[in-house]
Amino acid sequence: TDELNGSGSATWHTVAPGYALHRTIAFSSGWHNRESGDQAISQYSRWCKGVGIVNFPRPLFPQILKLDGYSQPECFPEKTWMFNLKMNGQELINDPVSQRDFSYTLMLPDIRDNRSLLSSEKAWPVGEVQMVLASDQVYKPIDCSGEKDSRVVAYHLNNLELTELIPVA
Repeated sequence: TDELNGSGSATWHTVAPGYALHRTIAFSSGWHNRESGDQAISQYSRWCKGVGIVNFPRPLFPQILKLDGYSQPECFPEKTWMFNLKMNGQELINDPVSQRDFSYTLMLPDIRDNRSLLSSEKAWPVGEVQMVLASDQVYKPIDCSGEKDSRVVAYHLNNLELTELIPVA
């Protein structure tokens, strides 16, 4: 249960090889505990330590991933940082960020084994997707913005949303 607040390891949700206990997004390593102000933003709002891992069940249908957050680019030497997102090792985003706020919307493909688009023989997805959200740099707010926060952070994730696209038949 610690996994839901981002303070534990990622092992609790593996029940048997290829099957996940949770049906929603589970924050794994690389995240700070949620703060009281995070509750008002979204259920997934929290600070990342630099490289954050999020797990979720493999989708049955294509999904739309939306995420947004902010950082303090002025705290990085070049006033910019690189945001990188990988899904099961495949790089989907590698962008320089120089503004305070960032936002992305991506279409995640249907990962079922579709032997044929016309065939009714489709393999159900098993296991889960590991999403790695990373920054190439970190900072301490106390050192650059005068805040009384001495944690090492990279960016704040405001929201993370997965929406399955269900075919109309």
